[in-house]
Amino acid sequence: MKLLLITNDLAPSFNANSSIADRLARTLHERYGVEVSMLGLQTKAGQVYDFPTTALSNQYFYTQAIPSGLPFRQKLWQLMTHPSVWPMFFRYRLKRHPLEGLYRRSIRRLLRQEPDIDCILAVSEPTDIPCAMTSFKCGIPWISYRLDPWSTNFQHHSDKRAREEEQAADRSCAAVFVQPAVYQEYMSGVNTAPADKLYMAEFPNLVPLPEGEAGADWDRSKIHCAYVGQLYPDIRDPSFMLRLFSALRDSGIVLHVIGDAPGQAARWQSLLAENIVLHGRVPYAEAAAYMEAVDILVNLGNSVANQMPSKVIDYIAAGKPVLNLYKREDCPTLRYMERHPAALSVLESPSGPDLRTVDEVRKFCGQKRGCSVPFAEMARIYRTCTPEYVAGQVYEVMRKITADRFNKGDSCGKR
Repeated sequence: MKLLLITNDLAPSFNANSSIADRLARTLHERYGVEVSMLGLQTKAGQVYDFPTTALSNQYFYTQAIPSGLPFRQKLWQLMTHPSVWPMFFRYRLKRHPLEGLYRRSIRRLLRQEPDIDCILAVSEPTDIPCAMTSFKCGIPWISYRLDPWSTNFQHHSDKRAREEEQAADRSCAAVFVQPAVYQEYMSGVNTAPADKLYMAEFPNLVPLPEGEAGADWDRSKIHCAYVGQLYPDIRDPSFMLRLFSALRDSGIVLHVIGDAPGQAARWQSLLAENIVLHGRVPYAEAAAYMEAVDILVNLGNSVANQMPSKVIDYIAAGKPVLNLYKREDCPTLRYMERHPAALSVLESPSGPDLRTVDEVRKFCGQKRGCSVPFAEMARIYRTCTPEYVAGQVYEVMRKITADRFNKGDSCGKR
């Protein structure tokens, strides 16, 4: 079987969708012998695979050049004075899906070069790749592996255009893989895809941390906690977390924020204390070394119930104690933390942490310091989050839809 896997970012970028695509591609290739070709945006120096990879230029991403935390006037000034940013700015503003055409042209060109593709797997955030696949109509069955719901995504605000796009993709694709929180929403009738197209899959992120990386040079008389990931002012506001650790500044507890952008971190400058360290964005290997060095990992739940940070599974794989700060009673992180051997979940309060919460977190950090759960135990508890399990699910669906196609005598897309 030959698979074309399309994603937003290629490794070594390790955001949510690129890590999923990377692990699925490698496992399908190594475990099931699937011939894989990958297509995606190249944001950093390329990573070597044992299969063909086509990298697209990231020239469309003007947002990476302008810090998001700047006031509007400063951001506008930087846009207007940047030598190459302003054309991309207008492209984004005037066209809803600036990458759709780029993906569509690249897919068409790749299929001419490799005419024996049996199946296409689109691992993406909404919605450039699915829109390209829907409008392309290449005839090859394709699977939509969605990180988030589309028409109910908080960024889309359930607008009419997003609903129409989702409905078109539902009709076009052969199968839809979604995470558990999204699956429950779709099965309740929000999604237009028939139930036999829908499949629930976890994030396939349960892998051991890389070995051989140098650990952090920290004062070991203190308890070190870390939030690894980007800070968001809307869906994952860190204000409660920052207030909580500011209240713990006299307890020998340090919070490391790893992965924030300087412009974003400036937004919460007034909430920072001397025990909160902002490390900025770092390479994946360095972030993994920090995760290995910390005593406690800190997770921030989302403000919506149908999206969960994929880093939850990364944290579980690390085997470290997890302090889970969640924002709503139906937060999807709770079903994972309930099974974790060393986790504490704390419901955020709009008024900030009270003395009881501060004391509870202080005791948790002191008691769980140095605790580590072996990876094998985590893999047993969270078996459905391993790349082997999720790739197995995807492989079985690929076999089914390609068999259905060949049984019908469909040769569309073969060039």
